[in-house]
Amino acid sequence: MAACALTSLRTLDCWGSGTEGQLGNKSTKSSPVPVQVKGIGAIIGVSVGFGHACAVRSDGVLFCWGDNTDGDLGIDSTYMTTAPAQVPLSHVEQVAAGGSHTCALVRTGVVYCWGDNGYGQLGTGSRAHESPVPVRVTGLPTAVAITTGEDQTCAVLAQGALRCWGDNVFGQLGDGNDVSSSLPRAVRHLGRAQEVSAGGSHTCALLATATIECWGYGDFGQLGDDRRTNSKLPVLVALK
Repeated sequence: MAACALTSLRTLDCWGSGTEGQLGNKSTKSSPVPVQVKGIGAIIGVSVGFGHACAVRSDGVLFCWGDNTDGDLGIDSTYMTTAPAQVPLSHVEQVAAGGSHTCALVRTGVVYCWGDNGYGQLGTGSRAHESPVPVRVTGLPTAVAITTGEDQTCAVLAQGALRCWGDNVFGQLGDGNDVSSSLPRAVRHLGRAQEVSAGGSHTCALLATATIECWGYGDFGQLGDDRRTNSKLPVLVALK
């Protein structure tokens, strides 16, 4: 795994595992100290997946690099790249790198995804094929924020509703069952969401009421409700 940070100068530094080129410094060597990702300009957003990373430039241009086995980088190939490669999308506002898939939110509120689709995490209505190029999520209204977990994706809609799709084995879609979905589903019994963040197999949302609710895999207490069980529906985090 690697980590990346945006500096005050809007440059990007990455460190950790580099075996798949995920440090973006034209090398497959790991680094215990931050190394700068060069040649991509002023960055406004970054997201790191399991073996790849992506960054949004100030003009809405998107770059990705690292592991590309499942088309994770969205550059119409499955070859690993150790340097940033431009994704064929414009006006990108947010990027979210998952386990082996990636999604981007563009200025119009449309969400595009690419990479592994084994659980329907690309949101196209099918689990048939991975995609090495961005494909539009089907049937999703205007989105304002996105997140990706290991094999699930979620989007906050303009009015605060939350939709999720992909792997649902542990209830990480929050729709009350454990059946995976290749189309966006509404998270049930949830108030107005402001932000959403997905972990490996669980998901959490910050609500307009300043509370946090989580759902999905909870065997290690990651749902924050003072239990160690999974939940197919949102549960309130027991904040002190």
